[in-house]
Amino acid sequence: MCSDRAFTRYLELKSVNALRDELARSGVLSKGWKTKAGVDKGRQPLSRGSLFHLLQSRVYLGQIVHGDRIHPGAHPAIVPAELFKAVQQQLAVNAAKRRVKGTLAGSLPLKGLVFDALGNRMGPSFAYGKNGGRHCYYVSVPLQRGEALPAGVIGRISALPMEALVLDRVSRCLDQPATDTALEALLPILRRVDVEANSVRLTLDRQAVLGDGDAAAAVSRIAARLEADDQIAVGKRSGQTIELIIGVRPVFRGGRTWMVKPAGAAAVGRPDKQLLKALAQAHNGLTKINAGPTQSPEHWRQTEGLRDSYMRRLARLAFLAPDIQRAILDGRQPAGLTARALADQHIPLAWADQRQLFAL
Repeated sequence: MCSDRAFTRYLELKSVNALRDELARSGVLSKGWKTKAGVDKGRQPLSRGSLFHLLQSRVYLGQIVHGDRIHPGAHPAIVPAELFKAVQQQLAVNAAKRRVKGTLAGSLPLKGLVFDALGNRMGPSFAYGKNGGRHCYYVSVPLQRGEALPAGVIGRISALPMEALVLDRVSRCLDQPATDTALEALLPILRRVDVEANSVRLTLDRQAVLGDGDAAAAVSRIAARLEADDQIAVGKRSGQTIELIIGVRPVFRGGRTWMVKPAGAAAVGRPDKQLLKALAQAHNGLTKINAGPTQSPEHWRQTEGLRDSYMRRLARLAFLAPDIQRAILDGRQPAGLTARALADQHIPLAWADQRQLFAL
């Protein structure tokens, strides 16, 4: 592909990553050459950095840049000036977007501490949902560059469940209520967070966690406050750290992330606002027609039905067993149990069958 075509395609695609992928699929490679030792070099797919350099090089305008001065070159322009200018404007627009994105996502508390299973840093990122809400993530640097990761490597994880998990476990190590502690206050003792397929590994400052007393006794006390699937041991990288291996795996469903124990339960109790709203709507909807789960069958036969089809499906939530409703209020519902899933699911009336269905 000639250079002016690369400039034109960038304007059409408006993305260096997309241009790089298209050139790679087309078999476009960098220039090949041999070293003095006869070793072949080059002839590789163009990288993102190479394309940025190409699209900003004034050589294609027939000009030479020296310091802060631009001089006429010895060859004619390869790319029309209007096309070059349009490309620079698009590059500037994309750069501005990246700066705003970096500013918004850069406030995540675990910035610089999260790594994937290959050791790649997982930097802050965010995306906007359908309703305009901002969703924050930790994303592996290769993915942010548009590169692929090997199968099984988790390269993107929602920030909220990850931060809630870290806050919960570090608070337990320090024997502090998570509800009374801010994650930012715990960062001085947190060295790194490694996200693996079936666990999350926290590396913590040993002195801050174990103190100066009997280390073995302190580890035993901490282990008693952790979950059965968690493990704590002196860090492999340094004797000055301890490692807490949390037996959880991320579950991705419907664009959301849950940190789940091996048995399937949520690793950290977190009330679901949408589920709480749906439960309240179910009770309010029945109250408006003077009906409720405790009314007699005779009363129900004299009650006007719900006209809205969605409310009819939602009303079944009011008939959940009291302990299941309490679990929803406390955020102890099974991972992945959402308002939509409940509204679309057949829920048995018998409370024992409900508990078996939801594993509660």
